[in-house]
Amino acid sequence: MGLFRATDEDPWRLSAFALFPQLPPILRLLLATDGTVTKSMESYFWEPVSVDVHFHGNITLSEPVEKLDLIEGNTVLKRHVVLRMIRQNRPMVFAESWVRVDRLWESVQADLIQGRLGIGEVLNNRRTAQYRHIFNIWREPAGALGPTLHVTSDSELICRSYSITTDEATIMVITEKFVAQNFIS
Repeated sequence: MGLFRATDEDPWRLSAFALFPQLPPILRLLLATDGTVTKSMESYFWEPVSVDVHFHGNITLSEPVEKLDLIEGNTVLKRHVVLRMIRQNRPMVFAESWVRVDRLWESVQADLIQGRLGIGEVLNNRRTAQYRHIFNIWREPAGALGPTLHVTSDSELICRSYSITTDEATIMVITEKFVAQNFIS
Protein backbone atom coordinates (compact mmCIF):
# COMPACT_ATOMS: atom_id res chain seq x y z
CA MET A 1 0.00 0.00 0.00
CA GLY A 2 2.24 2.94 1.01
CA LEU A 3 1.55 5.01 -2.11
CA PHE A 4 1.18 8.25 -0.14
CA ARG A 5 2.94 7.61 3.16
CA ALA A 6 4.85 10.72 4.21
CA THR A 7 7.83 8.50 5.03
CA ASP A 8 8.29 7.26 1.47
CA GLU A 9 11.68 8.22 0.08
CA ASP A 10 10.50 8.83 -3.49
CA PRO A 11 10.53 12.64 -3.93
CA TRP A 12 7.47 12.60 -6.22
CA ARG A 13 5.50 10.73 -3.58
CA LEU A 14 6.28 13.37 -0.97
CA SER A 15 5.19 16.18 -3.29
CA ALA A 16 2.05 14.23 -4.29
CA PHE A 17 1.24 13.68 -0.63
CA ALA A 18 1.43 17.45 -0.04
CA LEU A 19 -0.75 18.14 -3.10
CA PHE A 20 -3.48 15.61 -2.31
CA PRO A 21 -5.32 17.17 0.68
CA GLN A 22 -6.20 20.20 -1.46
CA LEU A 23 -7.87 18.13 -4.18
CA PRO A 24 -11.48 16.93 -4.37
CA PRO A 25 -11.76 13.29 -3.19
CA ILE A 26 -12.75 12.02 -6.67
CA LEU A 27 -9.61 13.52 -8.19
CA ARG A 28 -7.44 11.99 -5.44
CA LEU A 29 -9.04 8.63 -6.21
CA LEU A 30 -8.47 8.94 -9.96
CA LEU A 31 -4.82 9.94 -9.50
CA ALA A 32 -4.14 6.95 -7.27
CA THR A 33 -6.23 4.30 -9.04
CA ASP A 34 -4.75 1.39 -10.90
CA GLY A 35 -8.13 0.69 -12.51
CA THR A 36 -9.68 2.33 -15.51
CA VAL A 37 -10.25 6.06 -15.19
CA THR A 38 -13.10 5.94 -17.72
CA LYS A 39 -15.21 3.46 -15.72
CA SER A 40 -14.46 5.25 -12.44
CA MET A 41 -15.61 8.58 -13.88
CA GLU A 42 -18.78 7.02 -15.30
CA SER A 43 -19.60 5.53 -11.91
CA TYR A 44 -18.89 8.70 -9.94
CA PHE A 45 -20.61 11.21 -12.24
CA TRP A 46 -23.29 8.69 -13.34
CA GLU A 47 -22.80 9.75 -16.93
CA PRO A 48 -21.30 8.00 -19.97
CA VAL A 49 -17.75 8.99 -20.90
CA SER A 50 -16.56 9.15 -24.50
CA VAL A 51 -12.99 8.35 -25.50
CA ASP A 52 -12.33 10.93 -28.23
CA VAL A 53 -9.23 9.96 -30.21
CA HIS A 54 -7.27 13.02 -31.34
CA PHE A 55 -4.19 11.16 -32.60
CA HIS A 56 -3.51 7.47 -33.07
CA GLY A 57 -0.54 6.30 -35.10
CA ASN A 58 2.88 4.79 -35.23
CA ILE A 59 5.79 7.17 -34.90
CA THR A 60 9.52 6.74 -35.23
CA LEU A 61 11.31 7.87 -32.09
CA SER A 62 13.77 10.75 -32.34
CA GLU A 63 15.08 9.97 -28.85
CA PRO A 64 15.08 6.95 -26.51
CA VAL A 65 12.16 6.06 -24.21
CA GLU A 66 13.94 4.27 -21.38
CA LYS A 67 10.83 3.10 -19.55
CA LEU A 68 9.83 1.12 -22.68
CA ASP A 69 13.38 -0.06 -23.51
CA LEU A 70 13.22 1.77 -26.84
CA ILE A 71 16.01 3.60 -28.63
CA GLU A 72 16.05 6.32 -31.25
CA GLY A 73 14.69 4.96 -34.54
CA ASN A 74 12.33 2.42 -32.91
CA THR A 75 8.62 2.60 -33.70
CA VAL A 76 5.96 3.09 -31.03
CA LEU A 77 2.18 3.54 -31.12
CA LYS A 78 1.32 7.02 -29.86
CA ARG A 79 -2.20 8.00 -28.83
CA HIS A 80 -3.77 11.26 -27.73
CA VAL A 81 -7.29 10.95 -26.36
CA VAL A 82 -9.72 13.14 -24.44
CA LEU A 83 -12.16 11.61 -21.97
CA ARG A 84 -15.36 13.62 -22.32
CA MET A 85 -18.61 13.57 -20.35
CA ILE A 86 -21.14 12.85 -23.12
CA ARG A 87 -24.30 14.56 -21.84
CA GLN A 88 -22.46 17.68 -20.69
CA ASN A 89 -20.07 17.62 -23.65
CA ARG A 90 -17.34 18.47 -21.13
CA PRO A 91 -13.72 17.37 -21.64
CA MET A 92 -12.30 16.05 -18.36
CA VAL A 93 -8.98 14.36 -19.10
CA PHE A 94 -6.29 14.50 -21.79
CA ALA A 95 -4.17 11.34 -22.08
CA GLU A 96 -1.02 10.65 -24.06
CA SER A 97 0.05 7.03 -24.41
CA TRP A 98 3.20 5.40 -25.78
CA VAL A 99 2.54 1.72 -26.52
CA ARG A 100 4.94 -1.11 -27.37
CA VAL A 101 2.55 -2.95 -29.66
CA ASP A 102 5.16 -5.68 -30.27
CA ARG A 103 4.76 -6.74 -26.61
CA LEU A 104 0.97 -7.17 -26.82
CA TRP A 105 -1.17 -10.13 -27.83
CA GLU A 106 -2.67 -9.91 -31.31
CA SER A 107 -6.23 -9.49 -30.00
CA VAL A 108 -5.18 -6.54 -27.79
CA GLN A 109 -3.21 -5.05 -30.70
CA ALA A 110 -6.32 -5.17 -32.90
CA ASP A 111 -8.51 -3.45 -30.28
CA LEU A 112 -5.92 -0.73 -29.72
CA ILE A 113 -5.38 -0.16 -33.41
CA GLN A 114 -9.14 0.38 -33.84
CA GLY A 115 -8.75 3.09 -31.18
CA ARG A 116 -12.37 3.22 -29.98
CA LEU A 117 -11.84 2.32 -26.30
CA GLY A 118 -9.57 3.53 -23.54
CA ILE A 119 -6.45 1.46 -22.99
CA GLY A 120 -7.60 0.31 -19.54
CA GLU A 121 -10.87 -0.93 -21.01
CA VAL A 122 -9.09 -2.82 -23.78
CA LEU A 123 -6.80 -4.58 -21.29
CA ASN A 124 -9.63 -5.35 -18.86
CA ASN A 125 -11.94 -6.63 -21.63
CA ARG A 126 -9.21 -9.08 -22.63
CA ARG A 127 -8.66 -10.04 -18.97
CA THR A 128 -5.03 -9.07 -19.30
CA ALA A 129 -3.08 -9.25 -16.03
CA GLN A 130 -1.41 -5.91 -15.50
CA TYR A 131 0.46 -3.82 -12.97
CA ARG A 132 0.50 -0.03 -13.00
CA HIS A 133 3.37 1.92 -11.52
CA ILE A 134 2.70 5.63 -10.95
CA PHE A 135 6.01 7.43 -11.19
CA ASN A 136 5.04 11.11 -11.19
CA ILE A 137 2.22 13.41 -10.08
CA TRP A 138 2.28 17.18 -10.64
CA ARG A 139 0.21 20.24 -11.54
CA GLU A 140 0.61 22.56 -14.52
CA PRO A 141 -1.33 25.17 -16.51
CA ALA A 142 -3.35 23.91 -19.50
CA GLY A 143 -1.27 25.99 -21.94
CA ALA A 144 -1.70 24.77 -25.52
CA LEU A 145 -4.16 22.06 -24.35
CA GLY A 146 -6.63 24.77 -23.26
CA PRO A 147 -8.71 24.81 -26.48
CA THR A 148 -8.80 20.99 -26.65
CA LEU A 149 -10.07 20.82 -23.06
CA HIS A 150 -12.40 23.85 -23.41
CA VAL A 151 -10.54 25.83 -20.71
CA THR A 152 -8.24 28.84 -20.62
CA SER A 153 -4.50 28.37 -20.98
CA ASP A 154 -3.98 29.23 -17.30
CA SER A 155 -6.51 26.66 -16.03
CA GLU A 156 -4.95 24.14 -13.68
CA LEU A 157 -4.31 20.55 -14.77
CA ILE A 158 -3.48 17.84 -12.25
CA CYS A 159 -1.27 15.28 -13.98
CA ARG A 160 0.15 11.82 -13.48
CA SER A 161 2.45 9.53 -15.43
CA TYR A 162 2.53 5.78 -15.02
CA SER A 163 3.67 2.62 -16.73
CA ILE A 164 1.72 -0.56 -17.36
CA THR A 165 3.54 -3.86 -17.09
CA THR A 166 2.26 -7.26 -18.08
CA ASP A 167 4.18 -10.54 -18.21
CA GLU A 168 7.08 -8.69 -16.55
CA ALA A 169 7.53 -6.33 -19.52
CA THR A 170 6.55 -2.67 -19.64
CA ILE A 171 4.07 -2.29 -22.49
CA MET A 172 2.89 1.32 -22.08
CA VAL A 173 3.71 4.68 -20.58
CA ILE A 174 0.71 6.96 -20.06
CA THR A 175 0.38 10.57 -18.98
CA GLU A 176 -3.05 11.79 -17.92
CA LYS A 177 -3.95 15.45 -17.36
CA PHE A 178 -7.14 16.11 -15.39
CA VAL A 179 -8.96 19.47 -15.66
CA ALA A 180 -9.03 20.37 -11.95
CA GLN A 181 -12.04 22.74 -12.12
CA ASN A 182 -14.23 20.02 -13.67
CA PHE A 183 -13.84 17.78 -10.62
CA ILE A 184 -14.98 20.38 -8.08
CA SER A 185 -18.65 19.91 -7.26
